[in-house]
Amino acid sequence: MDIALIEDAEDDVDNERRDEEQEALPFQPVDVYRPAANWKWSDYSASAFVLILPMPDSASNDGLYTMAFQSSFPHSGSTPITTESGPHSIGIVLHYGTGPSKLGLLSCSDPPSVSTCTNPKITDQDNSGTLRLAIKSYENPAKPDKCDYHVHHAYRRMLKLLDPQLMNQKNKDKAFIDVPSSNACTECDPQQDTVPSECSLKSMRHAADYGDASGDVSANLDSLVKFLIDLRLEDGPKNAVLVDLPKQQGALHGKFPSRLQLRAIEESLGKSQVALNNLLSQQQLSTNKTESRETLRIAIRKERALYELAERVYLLSISGKDCRAPMLRIN
Repeated sequence: MDIALIEDAEDDVDNERRDEEQEALPFQPVDVYRPAANWKWSDYSASAFVLILPMPDSASNDGLYTMAFQSSFPHSGSTPITTESGPHSIGIVLHYGTGPSKLGLLSCSDPPSVSTCTNPKITDQDNSGTLRLAIKSYENPAKPDKCDYHVHHAYRRMLKLLDPQLMNQKNKDKAFIDVPSSNACTECDPQQDTVPSECSLKSMRHAADYGDASGDVSANLDSLVKFLIDLRLEDGPKNAVLVDLPKQQGALHGKFPSRLQLRAIEESLGKSQVALNNLLSQQQLSTNKTESRETLRIAIRKERALYELAERVYLLSISGKDCRAPMLRIN
């Protein structure tokens, strides 16, 4: 069994990141240092994602990228010192000689520990290959980020989460990533302590334009199918409205949807929308079915909301594959 961990900063740059230095080289994370001996990773569970995984038998790279680090940020007329450059891991694969037949994620109560991780977050998934764990920021595929703002933002947040004041001199040498000189991108680079207010409308913010994709497709489908069944339609209209949604609900219940499942749900929702609109048109001719018409309108709104969520989740799953933040190793 393998688990791939990815610090995915989710933007849509050229493929050069994944094309560089892809040979099977040893795992090469960015070495960072704790600011004090009493630093505890569990203290950050309220403000950061924490994953507790079994100790692997071995580890390897899931992509390398040549990056450079600076001790200061470039401004007009200044050139910062590049303190280090070279290939570093932008993903890691943990290899296990023996793995379970089912895989799942459990949520933890505070403080996070193996003993407090007891609440199943999702229904167990079949172990059919490498399990990929990625923490992503949202991206609008129509407005790709050409300045690597997402990677820069993710790196800076990770470093300052560990060492907020950059007290350790070795961390100061890695204070900034890939800003060797001032250019058109540095004006709004999120690694700055203060980002100009006018940058809020530039591509640094475009990632959120496509909307939130944090909803639960499975739970929303469960709710929708129940609502449609409760309409108590006659068999013909009922079958046209439900289409394959109950079958898809059963296959997806409690699980994360695959891309094929998302596309199949969207297709069924499209057919159901046609049937619902036909029913609504028929009801418009009746003067004594106001409540029925409003119920159909609610069903249409629910289906549109689920369709939009499924589309956002689908786009999030396929975009930004070539842009990942460097992996950190805490010393």
